[in-house]
Amino acid sequence: MPHSTPPLPGAPGAPAAPPTLQPPQPRATSGKAPEDAEDREDPCTLPALAEFCACHERFEHVLQVLRGLPRHLQRQGPDEQARTDAARVLNCLDAEGPAHRALEEREVLPILRRLGGPAGAVLAGRLEAEHGLLARAWSQCRPALADLAATGRWSAESAAFEFERWRDFVALATSHMLAEQGAAFPIVAAVLRGLPP
Repeated sequence: MPHSTPPLPGAPGAPAAPPTLQPPQPRATSGKAPEDAEDREDPCTLPALAEFCACHERFEHVLQVLRGLPRHLQRQGPDEQARTDAARVLNCLDAEGPAHRALEEREVLPILRRLGGPAGAVLAGRLEAEHGLLARAWSQCRPALADLAATGRWSAESAAFEFERWRDFVALATSHMLAEQGAAFPIVAAVLRGLPP
């Protein structure tokens, strides 16, 4: 992950955090700037979460590529474009997927569990479980994509089976990222700003 944005507490290069993270002191509400309300609506404007959101944007792009690959293979076969698309998906998800999940489990989920209340703890448990499901689903999708990218080999006989695996992975990954940005990140952003989660 790039380190262009300030890391969350506990990240490499961040100031040492106390053993138990404490929420910041509440801010005074008088004289609140109008843009604060907008920032609270979008947790991705918080520097500590911006890189997580940027990773999600990259994942969304390659998931869109993976979503369109079955149709391309059905129409054009395993041509150069199909090989290129498979390689793009592999390069992104192999390089960033595991590190992204590990960073969330180290920095985001503990804040949800400790400071997000009962709903935050439940959400943290769900997201961590989904990380395991995503890792297993990707390990099942990967072999056919790797073979396609490296050699151009593609089995029409197993196409329906592989396409179903890809669709299931895309659906799970998309739902997972929506839960993170729509529910988890707003809670973490509120805690880091010293606001009620």
